[in-house]
Amino acid sequence: AYSSHPTLQPTNRDILHPLSINVIYLMFGMGAAGEVDSETAKFFDKAAAHLLEQQHDDGSWKIMVKTKTFQGLMKPLIDTDDVTTMWALLALNYREPSGISKDALAKSKEKGLKFLRDNPSSDSLQSLALRIMLSQRLGKADEVQALVKQLVANQKDDGGWSQEKKLAADSLGTGQALVALTTAGLTAKDPAIAKALAYLIRTQKADGSWHVISRAYEGPKFCSYMGTAWATLAMVRTLPEGKSVAVGGH
Repeated sequence: AYSSHPTLQPTNRDILHPLSINVIYLMFGMGAAGEVDSETAKFFDKAAAHLLEQQHDDGSWKIMVKTKTFQGLMKPLIDTDDVTTMWALLALNYREPSGISKDALAKSKEKGLKFLRDNPSSDSLQSLALRIMLSQRLGKADEVQALVKQLVANQKDDGGWSQEKKLAADSLGTGQALVALTTAGLTAKDPAIAKALAYLIRTQKADGSWHVISRAYEGPKFCSYMGTAWATLAMVRTLPEGKSVAVGGH
């Protein structure tokens, strides 16, 4: 399946890798939801099989977009190979799919981890955040703490995080950073978390959204949608346990 976003629609001049980022995002969301019904489980199993089929010989997962006018990545949706590989590994680590042998699944995961070990990580917020989440999932406490220190050190003076060093802080970078930090065990009592939450509250628009300045090939609407989603997820994760908040304040 291709993204519904117009810039990612296949045409006779476009060549997209058979792996769709949508498959990974759907698996990630389904896995995060916990127990699933039988039909959702079937989809997850098919998606997991698709991921194993699309893994490259070097252990990575890749998505590239090529057109007459553009060739390369469409960050943050389609990012560098290390980011795509971490998304795939996180998706595969939520639940054990049926129809795939444990040995084949284990070999696929190890190949992906070897790719990450053998290749330098990209210098982006998304890469660092996903490394924290993956290391936490794999129980690598020492790695998690070192990466958390690095992420906190990258926090801007205004309390936010930027997607890339050359960009200003925004809700997308800040939301991803907060999700990673809360995954590692930090809470709203931590100074870095509190400062980031204040940034998000201060920069939220009256309609509930956050505006994210677009990259060169994108209109701002799509990046703002992603930024609003990540910021909302981050804020929900910092609520006290057992706290019930009605949507829309009702």
